[in-house]
Amino acid sequence: MINSDIIVGVDGSAPAKVAVCWAAREAAMRNVGLRLVTAIGAPISAWTASPIPIGFSRWQEQQARKHIAEAI
Repeated sequence: MINSDIIVGVDGSAPAKVAVCWAAREAAMRNVGLRLVTAIGAPISAWTASPIPIGFSRWQEQQARKHIAEAI
């Protein structure tokens, strides 16, 4: 069986918030689930000689969780 949930990406931006509202209305009208997703990039340094700041990955994860929580 095909999953018919509506999936919407969130990143904390104003357009993403509009997309969440649209997706929530669509999910309600179609009587299907709504899945919120976000993505974080692998921590890479712009300069190979520069180390990634300590705690950067944790900060990225916290930001992702914050975006999802705000969208909910």
